[in-house]
Amino acid sequence: MDQLSEARRAAVARLCQAQAAGRLSVHTFEQRYALILEAESRSTIDAIIADLIEDDAPGTGSQLPAEVPDSGQTPLPEPAAPSVRLPAIFSTTKRKGRWAVPEHIALLVILGEVELDFRDAIYASDTVEIDVSITLGSLKLIVPPGTQVENECHETLSSSSVGSKWRRKSPPNGLLIVISGRLLLGDLSVKEKHPAGMGPTLMERLGLKGGP
Repeated sequence: MDQLSEARRAAVARLCQAQAAGRLSVHTFEQRYALILEAESRSTIDAIIADLIEDDAPGTGSQLPAEVPDSGQTPLPEPAAPSVRLPAIFSTTKRKGRWAVPEHIALLVILGEVELDFRDAIYASDTVEIDVSITLGSLKLIVPPGTQVENECHETLSSSSVGSKWRRKSPPNGLLIVISGRLLLGDLSVKEKHPAGMGPTLMERLGLKGGP
């Protein structure tokens, strides 16, 4: 990697840190990101992020939000809060197994990855709203067959896909997941898989009656 490419990469990382700390709006981030890609010299790149370097001086910078640790496979979880914020900034965040799913999840992904596995989860509601802000990152959802997923995200230079392997074979299971927000140079994928563990059916966990 040449010096100009290294400077671009470092500048983008600083932009991501500034946005995560709330010092840059999404619009400003996108503007500066485009300027960094077009810059032909290191001095130009330095000028684009000069104010951010000053903000990082001791005593003036904002701390990044702490990463939420991976819960992994856990026993029956405590009831979920109505809303949970999960950041993945230069990192990977996963939720799987019997984890408590809140009604609303806010995801901030910057040069990171998030994987949410809903197959064996415990639900607070039959509707889960996921508000995403993804920049140079990815979000992977694994849902049980019959889950209704609505993608309402605004995508810029991004991609999204929803698997349908069991869609025609499985009746609705009563769970609705609504994804909204924005993707910039990001990737969103939703895959259907049968539950990994044994236990109550999804409808039973949601308090719904299965069968006719």
